[in-house]
Amino acid sequence: MQNETYIILFGLLAGWALTSFYFLKAMKRVNRLRHSDLKQYQTDLNEAKQRYLGLYRQTLSFGTFLSREDAHLLLNTADSLRLAQETWKAFPGTEPVSAKANAQQVQIKQLADRALTTLGMASKLTADFNRPEWTVGRGAA
Repeated sequence: MQNETYIILFGLLAGWALTSFYFLKAMKRVNRLRHSDLKQYQTDLNEAKQRYLGLYRQTLSFGTFLSREDAHLLLNTADSLRLAQETWKAFPGTEPVSAKANAQQVQIKQLADRALTTLGMASKLTADFNRPEWTVGRGAA
């Protein structure tokens, strides 16, 4: 072989060895960065999960300010107002009071229905909240 062939062959082998060396070095660097990014991502995810669960607990506590007995008391009050409105209809000149009783009866009934719906949702949310997969600190997701 001629000297030029040896030079070209040596250059190709040196280039291949340097390319392999720098490629492996770059792969290690990327892997190291990816590992630290993954740890940061998991930390951020756990913090977000804790914030979400804290807000969820607040929603549960705000959604249950009335009890079922309070809602039934409101329904009984609405029935009493309906009876009063029907009684006032028989007397002349009591139309404004009758209309006011009717409006209050409708509003109290809506409030009682909302309270019962909220209580139903709150009990469902409480049951969902106590599921074991909602605990913080188990895995990335």
